[in-house]
Amino acid sequence: MDIKKEKIGNKTVYTYMNEEMLSSELKSAEGDRAVISIGGTVRTFSAPCFDEIINDVLAKYRVVTLDLRDLSYMASAGLRVLLNMQQKIDEQEQNEVRIRNLSKAVRDVFESTGFINLLDVTD
Repeated sequence: MDIKKEKIGNKTVYTYMNEEMLSSELKSAEGDRAVISIGGTVRTFSAPCFDEIINDVLAKYRVVTLDLRDLSYMASAGLRVLLNMQQKIDEQEQNEVRIRNLSKAVRDVFESTGFINLLDVTD
């Protein structure tokens, strides 16, 4: 699979066959805190990109807010990335991640799987 990654200012876009599938954008950063907007879809083949986004931002910032208002879909592979992230945070106690502004489709997935209670999720 030939996924291309392009950085444009504060935005990183992942494309497959010239179609955008996932993006991240640094909305704000102050000290050890950042707000990252995630857009597109997290499917099996884009989950490694989502994992890369999460790991990169956690390496740079201690407190991260993930704004998911532009994320239209998340498959179980994306949930696995978030679960791994939370387990690492719980073990290391170095980072905090807050998830905000879930789209209805993503909120439905979080509620039906119980992730709404596992992670710090608010509107």
